[in-house]
Amino acid sequence: MPYYLIGTDEAGYGPNLGPLVIASTLWRVEEDALCPNELYEALAPVVAPDARVGEIFLADSKKVHKKGTFRPLEEGLFPALYAADARDENYNFPNEEALYRRLAGASLDLQTLAPWERFSSDTLPIDADAQHCRRLGARLREKMLSVGVVLCDIEASVVFPPLFNHETFRLGSKGAFLSTLTLDLVAKLVSKLESKPPDKSGAKIVAVCDKHGGRNFYLPILMESFPGAPFFATTEGREKSEYVQCTSHREFSISFQTKGEAYLPAALASMTCKYLRELSMSHFNAWWRARVPNLAPTAGYPLDAKRFLRDAAEFIQRENLDTEQFWRAR
Repeated sequence: MPYYLIGTDEAGYGPNLGPLVIASTLWRVEEDALCPNELYEALAPVVAPDARVGEIFLADSKKVHKKGTFRPLEEGLFPALYAADARDENYNFPNEEALYRRLAGASLDLQTLAPWERFSSDTLPIDADAQHCRRLGARLREKMLSVGVVLCDIEASVVFPPLFNHETFRLGSKGAFLSTLTLDLVAKLVSKLESKPPDKSGAKIVAVCDKHGGRNFYLPILMESFPGAPFFATTEGREKSEYVQCTSHREFSISFQTKGEAYLPAALASMTCKYLRELSMSHFNAWWRARVPNLAPTAGYPLDAKRFLRDAAEFIQRENLDTEQFWRAR
């Protein structure tokens, strides 16, 4: 019987500038004996967590991303998008705004974005060759079909500072907000599966999430996100916390573990959210640097973010800008 794998990850949890981005991926697997950590093996040699081995390098974004270029991320993400969305060889990748709508449209009100947050209509990919990405995507789709694996969906949430500050204050901590937002994405994917006809719904769903900071106990927040049936903790600890929920129509297990990106569904989520955040930060830096002479770009992390704020202070005061529109309080 087929079952489903979900992987999640985040980018931008620590910075004071730019968005927090969370992504999730959903995979359908025909062979019930295939475990989440066997997906790389099933898709080898087309996909690998090592750039020296596979045709498509899908891994933790910290291993993939290279400063100054989008190419490594694009050569993983765009073949995956092709495999998930393409219907023929003439498929064109979405431009930047369309990509945000495709992946994170439900989390964004494009009408309320600040000028430094707006997306362009630039053609994507930026640094990778589109035709090469299509070829890799076709190879990935062919390989997945041969082993009974389908990449069903990629979803993301993009949260800019005003909403981040509001929700972090409401929930009491940014850790609680991260967990809530992540589980909202997982719940959305699970809900999609449950809306299918019974003979096509997922009898078994396995979700793997990276650990959320130092949190080891997730039972209360799981019950809020997935009401209706109790969860049972199979293990709770520093390395891994795992829970199972059984209903009349499915078995759902979810784990939060260190180095969760070692699992392919979470690795693709990691690359997705990193790419969206890096695109956003490139626009953020371009907007500010066009208005503040000699302003050095920033990745938004605390120490350099404070430098950025000092260097832009005169412009901020002159334009009467509210720092809460771009500065994350936690």
